[in-house]
Amino acid sequence: KYLTALSRRTKDFFGDYLDVSPQMAPDIPQTVLIEENPVKLCDYLGSVLPISTEEKMAIMSTTDVSQRLEKL
Repeated sequence: KYLTALSRRTKDFFGDYLDVSPQMAPDIPQTVLIEENPVKLCDYLGSVLPISTEEKMAIMSTTDVSQRLEKL
């Protein structure tokens, strides 16, 4: 349940980001919103967010899914 709550919070933050960010490809928000697997959500968001390579590597190298969601 904790991972579900973190996933939901991450999706909510992503929605807030979309409200103030430049346009993204239409498939990105849709993919994020329908993804239910927290690991896949982390992998996908980590790859599409406009963050530095170092930040992406830090997210991807974290093995604990809850910590990855918190970093996002």
